[in-house]
Amino acid sequence: MVNVTKTASKKMLWPDIIRIISVFLVILIHTSAVVVLSWKKVNTADWMFGNFYDSIARISVPLFVMLSGSLLINKKDSLKLFFKKRFKRIVLPWFFWGTILLFVSNINEIRTFFYDPIYDISKIKIILMENYLSGFWFMPMIVGIYLSAPIIKKFAVNASKYELKYFLFIWFVIASLIPTANRLFGLSISFVTPVWFAYLGYFVGGYYIVHKTKITKLHLQQSKIIFSACLIITILGTYLLSSLNNQFIDYLYEYLSVNVVLMSFATFVILFNYFKNIELNHWLTKYIHLISDNSYGILLSHIIIIKYLPVQSYPLITIPLSTIIIFSLTYYLVNAMKKISFIKHISG
Repeated sequence: MVNVTKTASKKMLWPDIIRIISVFLVILIHTSAVVVLSWKKVNTADWMFGNFYDSIARISVPLFVMLSGSLLINKKDSLKLFFKKRFKRIVLPWFFWGTILLFVSNINEIRTFFYDPIYDISKIKIILMENYLSGFWFMPMIVGIYLSAPIIKKFAVNASKYELKYFLFIWFVIASLIPTANRLFGLSISFVTPVWFAYLGYFVGGYYIVHKTKITKLHLQQSKIIFSACLIITILGTYLLSSLNNQFIDYLYEYLSVNVVLMSFATFVILFNYFKNIELNHWLTKYIHLISDNSYGILLSHIIIIKYLPVQSYPLITIPLSTIIIFSLTYYLVNAMKKISFIKHISG
């Protein structure tokens, strides 16, 4: 069993670094999407650059969920305290930034709603659903996992290593292997799988890696091979599937596709092992903690900022550059908001 409590007296650095990487990669997905979704509208070389960035960034959401599991499952908070923390930390910022996005993206519809006496109220319902649920699709998944977390904690903490492996195997088959086979080979094997359950294996998997596994050199070698192979499969597979169907096909981009699942677990092993004992100078450590503290606000607010920074030509350079600019702008925006007393607790 890995001893991660020896640094508990001071804030651990590895969760902050993984959290920052995860959020940065989410933004990278959205900046590269402009190019990737332009299949046959941009030249092949430019499209492949976008494809590369988008493929490598697919580990973003899985890393975030695995990190949450590694930190939360082992905590001994009471049920009341657990949900109080999650509500303040997760739900309030979601509605805060969702409301800002609502006005930014739908100001004309909202104005019409107030001034048009015969306005179709059903339109507002659709807009609200698309804004708070589709616009922030990952939030219902995160909330679902957190609602189930107290039960999952009881199972995971008391389960043997083999029982956890059995759970992860069943999850992999139901949530990843079968859906991937269905998409690629036209099968129709189906299970009723809620979105939050589909990601539950990442949540438990993060806990398993950090608290139940002693990472060896062999594990690291295998993880590096798996990551490299799955990244190549994602890049080339997406290109080949799109070419064969003469349209952009994103099967291999899905967060629960077999290649992304394996790539994500391999990455988490590598990152956790590399950063768990790392020591940096005081200034850099302090700055990493500060960025991490603002990371959730960055995750939610970048959706608004990205509308004004589209990636156009030279995607090899503009995609990562735009990602860095958006990440930096949102960091300073959230950090500034946290200095305002009445919104500092809801800005993320």
